[in-house]
Amino acid sequence: MPLVNAQAVEASHCRRRKQEEGGLSWHPSRSSEDEPLNVDTGSPKVDYLGRSTDLERPTLEAERFVGLVCDLLGVGVERLASRARDSQTALTRRLVVTLGIEGWRQNRTALAGVLLKNADVVSWWAGEGARRRIEDEGFAKELNRLDRKLAAKVNDPQRKG
Repeated sequence: MPLVNAQAVEASHCRRRKQEEGGLSWHPSRSSEDEPLNVDTGSPKVDYLGRSTDLERPTLEAERFVGLVCDLLGVGVERLASRARDSQTALTRRLVVTLGIEGWRQNRTALAGVLLKNADVVSWWAGEGARRRIEDEGFAKELNRLDRKLAAKVNDPQRKG
């Protein structure tokens, strides 16, 4: 006489009973209508050749990155590297560092070297910039604006600002 697994028999019985009571509601063929496809329009896409339609962000040396961003902001690199503590310079430093670290794969140590600051200070600026990006819509919009302008300028060197 063959041995019978009690759990297998009970599972088979439960399946048969559910089928008799109206089928398996979880089964894909049982749904009456297809669900509409939800497309995230805010996400980057790829074209028909598989190329990204998102902003292109090539790798830049820290010195070139800081120089380009400062040109877009209309401020000199010397100002950011100075010992100035006014609010506008502090804001500009946070913009440059946050954009570099979050969007352009910049290294905090390399940025610190260009800005003549300690790498820990640059990390702190990046943290403050990230916090401010989350809390301050104006700061976030300025970061996005700078990011788009920088990507356009790097990808089209003939373009001004």
